[in-house]
Amino acid sequence: MAAILWSIWKQRNNKVWNNTLDSQNVVIVRAEKMIKEWNVVRHAQTHNLATTHANVINSWKKPLPGRMKCNIDASFSGNKVGIGMCIRDDSGAFI
Repeated sequence: MAAILWSIWKQRNNKVWNNTLDSQNVVIVRAEKMIKEWNVVRHAQTHNLATTHANVINSWKKPLPGRMKCNIDASFSGNKVGIGMCIRDDSGAFI
């Protein structure tokens, strides 16, 4: 779902900033490519997790009642960048 939403967002930005509009097929293919790349990275990370020793403990803190919280993270490796975000309400439910 996130890959489809990202691809639609990219389509929207291409239209707004470059006045170009890809076909619906391009939007789907771009999302499928992102999912394939994610699976490759995920499997590689599973292998590396066995040798990683992290002592950092992070816990999510909910926002004030009636508010939402957006958490963002990024990762860099060589010339590649990964960015992720999630939005939750005051009960911790994903938006």
